[in-house]
Amino acid sequence: MLNVYRVVDKIPVETLKKFNGLPDYVVRFLLNRGITSYDEYQDLFLQAHLESPMLLADTKAGTNFLLQKIQEQKSIVIYGDYDADGIISAYILYDFIRNVLNYSKVSIWLPNRFHDGYGLNKDVLSKIAKFAQVVITVDCGIRDKAIIEEFGDKLEFMIIDHHELPDELPNVPVIHPMHPKGKNKNKVTSAGITVFKFVSYVALILNGIKQARSLDKNSGLSQDLEFIDSHLARYLDIAPITIATDVMPVLGENRVFIKLALSKIKQLSSYSPIQKILEFLELDRLKVSFKDFGFVIGPRLNATGRLYDPSLGLYLILKPQSDIVEIVNKINNERKELIDTKNQNFEFSTIINNFVIVYDSNLSEGIIGLIAARLVQKFGLPSIVITRTADNKLKGSARSISSVNITKIFSEIADVFDKYGGHAAAAGFTLASDIEGFIDALKHVNIKIEQDGELLADDLLDISQINRELVGHLHTLEPFGPLNDKFILLVRAFIDNIGLTNKGKVVLKLRDVNKDAFINAYMTKELFSTKLQNKIIPGRTYYFVVNIFGGENNYSYNLWIEDIADSLEFI
Repeated sequence: MLNVYRVVDKIPVETLKKFNGLPDYVVRFLLNRGITSYDEYQDLFLQAHLESPMLLADTKAGTNFLLQKIQEQKSIVIYGDYDADGIISAYILYDFIRNVLNYSKVSIWLPNRFHDGYGLNKDVLSKIAKFAQVVITVDCGIRDKAIIEEFGDKLEFMIIDHHELPDELPNVPVIHPMHPKGKNKNKVTSAGITVFKFVSYVALILNGIKQARSLDKNSGLSQDLEFIDSHLARYLDIAPITIATDVMPVLGENRVFIKLALSKIKQLSSYSPIQKILEFLELDRLKVSFKDFGFVIGPRLNATGRLYDPSLGLYLILKPQSDIVEIVNKINNERKELIDTKNQNFEFSTIINNFVIVYDSNLSEGIIGLIAARLVQKFGLPSIVITRTADNKLKGSARSISSVNITKIFSEIADVFDKYGGHAAAAGFTLASDIEGFIDALKHVNIKIEQDGELLADDLLDISQINRELVGHLHTLEPFGPLNDKFILLVRAFIDNIGLTNKGKVVLKLRDVNKDAFINAYMTKELFSTKLQNKIIPGRTYYFVVNIFGGENNYSYNLWIEDIADSLEFI
């Protein structure tokens, strides 16, 4: 299929006025993402404040609950999940209770994906009830009202979660960004961030009621982050990793957390487990990016729970050591091999009502979510992968696209599930009966997906227009991620020279079509051979889709070519 890129030709003067003098290319970027005013731009990209944790519903009730149970000397179990968000969330709450509040009667239970499944498990709770009195769920629990009520005479519960809300909430303290009683603006965030804000509130209360009252009147916190005391700064470089691993929007407060995390990682800290893990992975902490959260750290934590046991991932954070990192690296490599070999020749695959559906009884349930993600990349459609477990249950994992909230879709066909849960981009489930009933139910779900070969670009520039001011503006829009897609920039240029780097990349010397200006641009051999090698004509104008890299701290900047446009359309 030909790649046709559309570019907004001219922005009306009345529209530009709404953005207080921002450059045209920034305004195009914002308009293409549904941002229509400078005020929205400030809220989503220039926000320097974190919302007060007091704005989250039930933080006061949750704090009273936790402190009372500590005062009563009750044993507390933190019940997490087997993915990176669940592991990190459990670590933060455990470390805070154990090492900040100095309360020793606390432990962690991370369920095994294969034996315990997602969420609260009756057999596990029966075991917990023999040695503990309190269960605090993190990254799960919001859909376990029936189980919580069943164990209400044996255990006391509190929930910290972020998944889509059910119709009825459990009758216990529920700290959740989407809670209908909450006053927080950031509704879509990770469990790790939600736990961080909860422990921040507990610390705030313990540090003085007067300070808490002053924050109650303020929707945000001052730029020096008043509620983050020195002992809480230890979580600033780990909690935001969960924004990447759980595919949360990189906007507003979530962006602030990510920027704080990247800044914190670049500062030396004696107690930071993430810095130690990065050191063992031989990553330069000064060059760590948001991408590393989602593609380096996150997958390693996730792999432990996908293939073996999430306790390995937890241990990696609690006591980062070279031998543990080596084990986790091996597990992550095994995960990669499984995806490469298993993403072929499924027992059953089809596309029904714009859903890609795959079934294969030989798939490990630990990797079906990863395969679903691969299918989304391949087809651009919501994808569902199902396997049969050792106990003969049909378990599935779904990954979606930005326009389809997969968990809400599942709520419309809830009768076909024994259990399900998740958020807009991802969900997991166990079927109540057979696959045929599930497929039949999906046929009657009404979704609309627009597909065409046109791609919306943010701007078309000449080489001479790429300068330090432009690079600086682009950096203010980073980090890019979900709902903040990276800048799609087209560059018009002549090819002046072609070479090869020491690392096997093709390097082009590009020349401005009108002026005496040049810039180096790099691309893969594969892209060069498929889209350029046999089409080079002297004096021809080419349209390259590029990323600009470098340019920070007065360093030079270059281009990375991601695609070559087959044609342009101005709108």
